[in-house]
Amino acid sequence: MNKYQDTNRFLKDVSASSHVALLFGLYSLLLLLVSSPSAANWIHADPVMKIFPRTVTLWGTPILSLLLFLIWRAIKPLSPQELAVSLKAAIGGCVTVIAALLVLRLAVGPQLPAFIPPEESVKPGYLLGMATGLTEEMVMRLILTPILFVGLRRWFGFHKAVLTSIAIASLGFALWHELGSIQDPFILQHFATRFMVPGVVMGLAVFYISPVFLVTLHCAAHIVIPLLFI
Repeated sequence: MNKYQDTNRFLKDVSASSHVALLFGLYSLLLLLVSSPSAANWIHADPVMKIFPRTVTLWGTPILSLLLFLIWRAIKPLSPQELAVSLKAAIGGCVTVIAALLVLRLAVGPQLPAFIPPEESVKPGYLLGMATGLTEEMVMRLILTPILFVGLRRWFGFHKAVLTSIAIASLGFALWHELGSIQDPFILQHFATRFMVPGVVMGLAVFYISPVFLVTLHCAAHIVIPLLFI
C-alpha cells in the first residue's frame, strides 16, 4: 500500500486500468455484435443492468470504456515501460482468478455457494456477465475510488483516506445494486456480500496490490465463471 503514498503513482495505475477496461470493452462489443441476451438472461442479470433501458445499458458499457480510456490517457499518459509493468499486474490478475475459481469449483461443485448472488453464475450469459463486471469496475475503480481518495487525502492522512474511500465506495456499490432491484425483496446476505467482497475486499486489493490487477481479475472472472458454474 505504501507505494501509493505517491498519489501520482496511484493515478497512473488507474490510468493503466483504463487500458485494461478498454480491452474488455472491445470484448463486450464483440459479444454484443454477434449475440443478444435472451429473456432468461435478463431475468437473471445483475441488478445494475436493470436500471437503464436495455439498449443504453448494453451499448453504454463499451462506449464508457472508450471514454474513460481517452480521459485517463489525457490525465495521466503512460510510457511504454509503465505499460509493461501494468501488463504484468494484469497477467497476475488473470492467473489469480483462474486458480481461485478452479479451487472453488473443486471444493463446492458446479453450483455457486448460496452467499454468492445468483447473477454471478452462468445464467445471465457471457454478454451480461461481462457488461456487469466491467461496468462495476469502471464506476468503482476508474471513477468513484480515485475521486474519493484524491479528495479525502486533502483532509485526512493517507491511511484514513484509503479506508474512508473504500468504505464509502463499498456502501455505494451495495446500494447501487439495491436501486436496480428495488422491486425485489431485500436480502441482507447478498447486500453484505456485495459490500464486503466487491466492495471492501476488492477495494483493499486496489491499494495493497494495484487497480490493474483488480480490474483484470474481476472482468476475467466473468469469462471463467460461466465455464465452471451453472
